[in-house]
Amino acid sequence: MITSTFSIDLGLNSIEVTDVITDENGHYHLEIRSTETEGTCRVCGKKITTFHEYDRKITIQHFPILGKDCYLHIRLPRFRCKSCPKTPTTTLQPSWRNRNSAYTIDFEKYLLKSLINSTISDVSCKEGIGEGVIHRLLDRYIETEVNWDEIESLDQLGIDEISLKKGHKDFVTIVTSRSQGCIKLLGVLKDRKKATVITFFKSIPKALRKTVKSICSDFYEGFINAAKKVFGKRIRIVVDRFHLAKLYRKGLDSLRIKEMKRLKKTWKKQRMQNFEVLCGQ
Repeated sequence: MITSTFSIDLGLNSIEVTDVITDENGHYHLEIRSTETEGTCRVCGKKITTFHEYDRKITIQHFPILGKDCYLHIRLPRFRCKSCPKTPTTTLQPSWRNRNSAYTIDFEKYLLKSLINSTISDVSCKEGIGEGVIHRLLDRYIETEVNWDEIESLDQLGIDEISLKKGHKDFVTIVTSRSQGCIKLLGVLKDRKKATVITFFKSIPKALRKTVKSICSDFYEGFINAAKKVFGKRIRIVVDRFHLAKLYRKGLDSLRIKEMKRLKKTWKKQRMQNFEVLCGQ
């Protein structure tokens, strides 16, 4: 057996990994601990540095590693506030996780990006996560404020619609950016209306808006017209290859079905003619 060691940046701050275990399915289980030395009192809002104890162990799912699930096991630290009369304790909530969520923020955004050119059912099956969880995740991210200060450049914007119900009903819109080969989730919009997309585009600071070089969308006119309205003629609008390939396949499938019907009809007619010739002999 060959044993190899490799390192992976988890993208999580203020933690250290104390142990790594793989289960029978090859999934990763990481024992981690927080390196935070201070927090904020939940009562008075002041800084607290007096460590009290560790909370119960919880499991949080992170984005996959080498195609395998990754689970983080951690006991969050609790700090005591000496400024408050009753000296309450506060459990520190890490910046990489939304309170009470079973997933890291990075994994939540990974799930949302997986919905691009896919469906909720497909992502649910692929990731082994209930459709209800993904629906609630979409609801939580809809219309959340974007911290534009954290973004230096957008380069290419992507707009894609996600149908929440079968039969293409109740759409939401996912907006992403691609810069230096990295795809970043920018926002989830409540619908796919032109006005909604325009409002989001206008919320981008002007300086950052100037860094947009192109916008990738499907053939939906609402998205295309919204992009033209805000960015004008200087922006190149391209159709993503998924929808373009889908259009090609649709044409080929129509041709294939039409040709098969013609061949079957011709073959049936030829067979009857051969049968009549044999009967005539």
